[in-house]
Amino acid sequence: MINIDVFVRKGRVEDAPAAAQLIVQAMEDTARRLVCTDDMSQVIKAFEYLYRQKNNLYSFQNIVVLECEGEVAGIITTYDGGRLKELKKLAFDYFAEFGFDGNMQDETQPGELYIDTLSVSAKHQGKGYGQLLINHILKEAPHAGFSKVGLLVDVENPRAKKLYERLGFQTVGKKMLFEDHFEHMQYEVS
Repeated sequence: MINIDVFVRKGRVEDAPAAAQLIVQAMEDTARRLVCTDDMSQVIKAFEYLYRQKNNLYSFQNIVVLECEGEVAGIITTYDGGRLKELKKLAFDYFAEFGFDGNMQDETQPGELYIDTLSVSAKHQGKGYGQLLINHILKEAPHAGFSKVGLLVDVENPRAKKLYERLGFQTVGKKMLFEDHFEHMQYEVS
């Protein structure tokens, strides 16, 4: 039997290159719109910068990393929905430098631990690592004082929706970010 060293930990500043790639992988179209370019190296560089900064949506402070044999295999970005506006400020001020006008509907609301991005590297997909990261957040949510965990799922991604439903998430509403339609799903923490 092969023993693979896999564990979940808080994000660290030095994870920036790998974490930024995974953040962008999770939200490629939105990331390009925020940075106002189709140049993916520029998009990744922008998210790498934000990852290294404190108190913004994509900060290492809001990231949990799944490490596999010494490399970042997956990430999950979460934050308190009640802090959305505060955390958006630094990120959106930075995106404005690229020409973004800041016009985007709020994804979450107070009272919810919000899962912003979930991403597993191509090399590590199909091993249950995404589910492992979600389960970690669901287990930690009540310890952080949350009774609900929320996320958005693209209406054009029924496979992801089925996974979330299997984990106990239920659709509670609809959202639109840019021209894309999403279902807002929540998990009631017991």
